[in-house]
Amino acid sequence: MNILRPKDILFNDPYFEQTMSCGPAELRKTKRVEILGKWYKVSALASTLLSDGVLTFSHTIGSQDAQRRLIFRMYEQTATRLFINTYLWTSQLQKEVYMGTIHIERYHTTQELYDFQYKGIIELVSIKQDDDIVDVAPEYKLIQEVKHTFALALGMYLLAVSNSEWVQDIAADTTTVLAGPNNLTEKERAELQQLRKEKEEIATWKEELLRLRIESNNRKAVQAELQRLRHELTIERSERAKEKKNYEARLRKKDADIENIKDKAAQQLNDMLAMRGELNALKAADSSSEKMKKQLHTVTKTKQAANQEEDLSIPSFMSQHDYTLDLDNVLNCRRVSYIGGSIEWQQYVSTRFPQLIMLLRQRDPALAIAESDMLIVHTYKGQTEEIKRAISMANEDDCPIITTSAYNLNNMAKDILQAVQNI
Repeated sequence: MNILRPKDILFNDPYFEQTMSCGPAELRKTKRVEILGKWYKVSALASTLLSDGVLTFSHTIGSQDAQRRLIFRMYEQTATRLFINTYLWTSQLQKEVYMGTIHIERYHTTQELYDFQYKGIIELVSIKQDDDIVDVAPEYKLIQEVKHTFALALGMYLLAVSNSEWVQDIAADTTTVLAGPNNLTEKERAELQQLRKEKEEIATWKEELLRLRIESNNRKAVQAELQRLRHELTIERSERAKEKKNYEARLRKKDADIENIKDKAAQQLNDMLAMRGELNALKAADSSSEKMKKQLHTVTKTKQAANQEEDLSIPSFMSQHDYTLDLDNVLNCRRVSYIGGSIEWQQYVSTRFPQLIMLLRQRDPALAIAESDMLIVHTYKGQTEEIKRAISMANEDDCPIITTSAYNLNNMAKDILQAVQNI
């Protein structure tokens, strides 16, 4: 029997969805194979199966009472084709359950399946249904894995390694019985011919029945696959519809957000235009007030020129004397520290009287107070924590403290000058 090349052998296992052309990797699996935890020589298994027609593998589960047997029994055996049925026997069921068939066949011409071309095939098929298979559902996947491994090893050995015949010649020793026509009558020859003809017809019917069973099982598998694909398609359509609905909802929300932004932008634009009109009106009012201030300043200068000397006892709001000039003379000859009032007021004071030492700008206020001749405290906003610390440090250094709450430079200068006269 001719040996096939590994690439000319097709392996097909629908259960594991594996269809492939074999190669050197599969050829290496033809020496030993593991079945139910034990290793066996593939050549010995093949010889026993071809001669005895059956292989039985026993396996103990946990204890001696729980056992399983995996049986490979020859269903059809010809010179070019083998059908090997697989059965599982367990101690619980006490009967054999059909678990599928291994189909191994050699062809004289090249065959085609899908995109594969082959001259030999190793295929796992199912030629009948067994209702008891439900009772061995937990064992089903394990048996399929063992059958997958055994079928690949056995098929590769018979097709690509061994050149032995699959069917032994059992008519070699029958020459004496069927030596020639002299030993048979005409009636016996006719009966023999009829028997041979019936045998050939039975073989043909058997092959046709087997083919129909395989096609039926394959059709069922295809229908099941189509049903699964329809179910997946229905789910996919449902998910796509949900995604479309969510996407449309997001688009509507974005459109609504854009409209709200447009409305807010239009409202802000109207507010800006209104504010610009108010600002222009305020600028016009400011320009007129500036003119009034200039006129008032001119009148004030005229009155100051007329009254050069003014009594300090006159209230500050009636005073026309500029006490800031007098305070400049005092500050020029003394070191004076200042604290209190708002930040803007302190900037205003320091701009007019740069001689003052502003404590909030000093790195060491204590040193500045110790080196000062007096401390001016502005108490318009009350005594803050900074003011309290400054007063405490001034008392420790015997530094005179002058307080004022006037928020007018001339009035503040007047308060300071009156306090300096009493020191």
